[in-house]
Amino acid sequence: LARGLGYLHSHGTSPIIHGDIKGNNVLVESREGQVVARLTDFGLAHVRESLEELGPSTTSTLTQGNVRWMAIERLNPEKYGLHSHRDAKTTKSDIFELMRTFYEVGF
Repeated sequence: LARGLGYLHSHGTSPIIHGDIKGNNVLVESREGQVVARLTDFGLAHVRESLEELGPSTTSTLTQGNVRWMAIERLNPEKYGLHSHRDAKTTKSDIFELMRTFYEVGF
């Protein structure tokens, strides 16, 4: 999972942000004795550069994704110096959601 997310984020100035990493979006299978996990549900994913081209968000302040796994700055972006929920959706918030998912699965 981490390697796959790293690949999505490795696109320089226009990384792909998943935006909804959680246990329900991870498929796990056993293949030749190895456990393989795959990240799914890219319905909320976007290319960061394409959002920045749109300019500041003025129409939607709604949070997308599941708040249980969401990075806290996505819940209250203004408190953390961000202008909108869209600005808070970053590679860092994806990493937070991945770690929270690992924590949930591991315990």
